[in-house]
Amino acid sequence: MEIYVDTEFIDTGVIIHPISIALVREDGKEYYGINQNQSVLLMAARDPWLRENVLSSMPLAQPIDPFHPVWDESHPDFINVKNRTRIAIDVNNFIQDTLAPSLWAWYSSYDMVVLAQLFGKFMHIPHGVPMRMNDVAQEAERLRVYVPSMPGLDKHNALSDAREVKYRREWLKNYEEGRS
Repeated sequence: MEIYVDTEFIDTGVIIHPISIALVREDGKEYYGINQNQSVLLMAARDPWLRENVLSSMPLAQPIDPFHPVWDESHPDFINVKNRTRIAIDVNNFIQDTLAPSLWAWYSSYDMVVLAQLFGKFMHIPHGVPMRMNDVAQEAERLRVYVPSMPGLDKHNALSDAREVKYRREWLKNYEEGRS
């Protein structure tokens, strides 16, 4: 079964820090985890692009203070704020509960790194979790077709973006079936 993945992260050029991860299965089951780590949150809040594009859709008090971001416990997504260990366990369980999991993302390289690093080194990925991720953008390139965005998308929100990966993958499958 296909699992569509998206992550939001801080890339320092040396280290990648996960902000959030979302997984959406083709049967509609979803998982969304937001990293509660205060130092990661502070780094993200101090980056103008991340503050405006990623953190703005997360359960944070608005406007986001770049020097003291505060969680908004009344936000519906606050239940998804967890420590990194809990997120790794949840992600592993989500994937392990999927028969023959196949991971898919849109420009998947960093998403695979973020997913792998939840477990430590690449070699620590649990048995049963795929060690590679398929790329929907690469499939579109192979088919030489433009894939439209999902209507009403909340860009740079991992859950919304994982839903869009699902939408785009299904669009491509329909397109390819229509060509044969």
